Amino acid sequence: MERRKTELLPMVIALVLFALLGPGPFFFLSGSQERPIDEVRLEILNGIDRSYSGRYQNDPRLEALFSKLEKTRDQAQAATAEKTGLLIGNSSDFVIRFKDTELFSDFGASIQPLRLADGQVNLVTLSSRHFILGIMDVQASLVHEFIHGAMREMMGAERYYALPKWIREGIAVWGAGQLRERCLNLIAGAFIKKQDPQKLLCEFKLPKNPVDNYLMDAMLFEFISQNQGDQAVRNLLAEIMTGNDYTQAFEQVTGFDWAELSWRKERFANMYFEGVVFESGLGLFQQAQRLNQRGDRSGAIEQLVALTEGPYDRLLQPNAWYWLGRWYFQGNQFRRAADAFATILEEFPEYSGLQNDSQRWLE
Repeated sequence: MERRKTELLPMVIALVLFALLGPGPFFFLSGSQERPIDEVRLEILNGIDRSYSGRYQNDPRLEALFSKLEKTRDQAQAATAEKTGLLIGNSSDFVIRFKDTELFSDFGASIQPLRLADGQVNLVTLSSRHFILGIMDVQASLVHEFIHGAMREMMGAERYYALPKWIREGIAVWGAGQLRERCLNLIAGAFIKKQDPQKLLCEFKLPKNPVDNYLMDAMLFEFISQNQGDQAVRNLLAEIMTGNDYTQAFEQVTGFDWAELSWRKERFANMYFEGVVFESGLGLFQQAQRLNQRGDRSGAIEQLVALTEGPYDRLLQPNAWYWLGRWYFQGNQFRRAADAFATILEEFPEYSGLQNDSQRWLE
């Protein structure tokens, strides 16, 4: 099954495999963080700061990724314009640099204006760890930050920051196509906590979701996009950026008064999230766990087989194959166990932790 571009979870699941739970995923909220910039010395080459001297400076993967970064940056610029209508006049005004972060840091990416000797640039800072280990959709992260930077450049800092934060972050998450990624992050957190899907859905339906406000902020833009098209969102953004009252802008573009629009957004958000929960197969996985705990191993295996064969995405499939292997082994079905572990080795190369453990079981 083809992996969606915004799904960051597969590699994240593998990386924290042994650090947290043994086989299992990690809850990571990616996104923009507006933070002060430390004093920096830049060595800019084609819009990329090459002065990085952190823990990965001798990692052979770094140069390989650097070679692709300029193209990714250009693609992100084009995607920003296509999705939002925002134009970046001079791409060289946006410089990408990297900084090291700790394992459980919530930092993913940020953008801040920086004054240099020969002018000002928008400095996009990415987590080197997420970049090197492949747990960041770099293009989506750049689009997110480019939207912030382009709006600030076009509106001026004072008018831009006068906008409610939910508009600034909501349009950036929507424009970068990060809604599904953020939904999957919530599902991965539920998987770690062994939280029932219905409880997760109930939490999501709370008036103010405390887990990921940026996701809820973006839902209104996604609702407009799905019902009236991306051009309606571009028109809305242009209207907001002129300085007109944003409530009137939303009402004018959608045809709904603000109270009606807010209600429709909440209903749409619930349906959207319910769909992602279903596609993840979380319910099947947790039902399998419950059946196995009750001693019904065959019933548990039946649930996981359905997860690997059904219309579900890749979020939990490697874990499903892993536990199929374990449970087949416990039932002395050694050939089926070997096939399950071999599937992880053949089809899920990004899951290094699961691959290593599967190799040991095969041996």
